[in-house]
Amino acid sequence: MKLRITILAVLAANAFAASASEASGKEQGGSLLEGIKTSASIGNADAQCLLANFYKEGDGVTQNLVKAAQLYRMAAEQGHDQAQLKIAYCYRDGLGVMQDNVKACIWFAISASNGGGLNGLGRAGDLMNKIRKTLPSKEVEQVDAQINRLENDILAREKRNYSKIVTQLTKAGWKISMKKGADGSHNVEARKEGRTSTSHAPNWRVAFETVRRQCEAWPE
Repeated sequence: MKLRITILAVLAANAFAASASEASGKEQGGSLLEGIKTSASIGNADAQCLLANFYKEGDGVTQNLVKAAQLYRMAAEQGHDQAQLKIAYCYRDGLGVMQDNVKACIWFAISASNGGGLNGLGRAGDLMNKIRKTLPSKEVEQVDAQINRLENDILAREKRNYSKIVTQLTKAGWKISMKKGADGSHNVEARKEGRTSTSHAPNWRVAFETVRRQCEAWPE
């Protein structure tokens, strides 16, 4: 048997969002929101980013741009590519934070490189370059240094997070392998008793989260 989901970008937040839409106006909407808040509070980056969207738009909660920016930043620091892009917009436009083109440039750059090997630099790369051209050369050097520091911090946290998933799945009897593809993709495979779960993703965070969900979906 084989369960395979090939992805370019899979977010647990998508599932949350779909459920939230179905629950709109219903009693389960409140419990769903509380579940998202709980997941965000214990460090789930997908939940943090989704909850930030709710606070930004005032969807099911009182609009709070400061809280939205805080949650985007928390998720971004865990390697969440969508949150990295959104915190960059917050800094560029002064949404919930002081307007700061330098910080906007930093986060646009980090967002662009997160999965850029597979998907290209995209819109985030264009926005980074647009701001970068307006900065004095001395500030550009400072931006590059901060990008390097933040990316190293994010990679270290990302590794800690996916190591927990490896430990969890290994204890459940899964054999895990990982490799980076020539196309820049991040590939993870889990095997157990004839069952296989795989992912093909732009970064390790998405790759491991996807495989974890697949493994948990297999019937015992």
